[in-house]
Amino acid sequence: MTYKETVELSMIPSVNNIEGHLIDKDFFPVLKTAIIYGANASGKSSLIKSMDFARSYILDNSTLSPLLNYSYRLDKEKQNQESVFSFEIKTGREIYQYGFSVIFNKAMVQEEWLYELTKEICIFHRERTEDGISLKEHLKNMSAEELSRLRIYEEDQASSDHSLLITKLGSISYGKGMFWDSCKEVFTWFKRLTIFFPNTKFNLLSAVYGNEKEVNILYKEYFKIFGIDIDNIHLKEVPIEYLTVNPEFLSEINKSLLDKKNEGTKGMLNINGKEYLFEINDEDRLTAKEVKFRHRVNDYTAEFSKDEESDGTQRLFDLIPPYARVILSGGVLIVDEIDRNLHSLLTTMIFRNFLSSEGEQNRQLICTTHDVKMINLSLLRPDEIWFINRNRNEASSLYPLAKYRVEYPDNAEINYLNGMYQGIPDFNFNE
Repeated sequence: MTYKETVELSMIPSVNNIEGHLIDKDFFPVLKTAIIYGANASGKSSLIKSMDFARSYILDNSTLSPLLNYSYRLDKEKQNQESVFSFEIKTGREIYQYGFSVIFNKAMVQEEWLYELTKEICIFHRERTEDGISLKEHLKNMSAEELSRLRIYEEDQASSDHSLLITKLGSISYGKGMFWDSCKEVFTWFKRLTIFFPNTKFNLLSAVYGNEKEVNILYKEYFKIFGIDIDNIHLKEVPIEYLTVNPEFLSEINKSLLDKKNEGTKGMLNINGKEYLFEINDEDRLTAKEVKFRHRVNDYTAEFSKDEESDGTQRLFDLIPPYARVILSGGVLIVDEIDRNLHSLLTTMIFRNFLSSEGEQNRQLICTTHDVKMINLSLLRPDEIWFINRNRNEASSLYPLAKYRVEYPDNAEINYLNGMYQGIPDFNFNE
């Protein structure tokens, strides 16, 4: 990772004379969006990857291993020190701080904590000391049976160097009260956190097979918003003999699916960029179907395969489902390189739509980008625009545009390109 010291991405508004883009402004306001700029290799993707690691590790403790090292490796001493991951999250009227620290080269959890900040209550805090594992927790109103069960979980954790307590406590349906509810709420928040990378793919083939009508309703809504002219998405049978694949391999697929025909098993295969669904028909013959996209111009229609669509359209095929889910149901969507293969105006439209859409309002969109047109103070607040600057000793820092006094908002984009806010390539780096 590129972060030698602690960095913080804060969604708490820091500019008090601007009212828009706030969630729950009457209780504890937080910002709806954040967009992060920086030169190549400055640490933008590393920031997102660190969040993704924390999420994956919380949901599945097997993620941590001696082969994985997200520590700052440009300083020998830092590799033997703790790496800290901390989140402050809001669920309803509760605000929690959950975090943990690990020593990567030992695959060891050093510390883990969960606090309810509004009530100033420690739900639990465990720490590895010279004498073993130190643990304190909030036990108010916990029955003897619940306490006994909790002690069993704690003993399991004490015998494991790489396990997190939240993973066990948040995933079980046991116990009621503040302790158990807090663990479940925080664990559920991480389950709903969606992180989207440039290579993240949505299984459109499976979705169309499962519910073609619902898929078309979803995509048509956003195709209309984003100016895409696709009229229909459907599965079309393709003659097996047209497929450019080894006949022996097809024979193996046929045999495997025949053996599992009663289970309704189907196969999916990507061949030269085209995605096919294989299944056995009523005559026990192997059939293949491909996702097709119908374009209409007046009364004329033409069909295209997925790989024949533009790179930008293919990017939208993958991005629309998680984007629509957050719009409808709330949660946090984090996108690394949101502008990848997208026109600058389309990137802007995504943010405009996100900020103006109805539906669940407790939603956030956090992105990295190189699209400088988004440094637009008529679209975003200065505390929603962030920069990562990697200095000459190779360490990265993170800070908002709100750190600067912007006298002429229309010039913010030019000021950034001229280096006023840093976070741009340094072409004299080796001098």
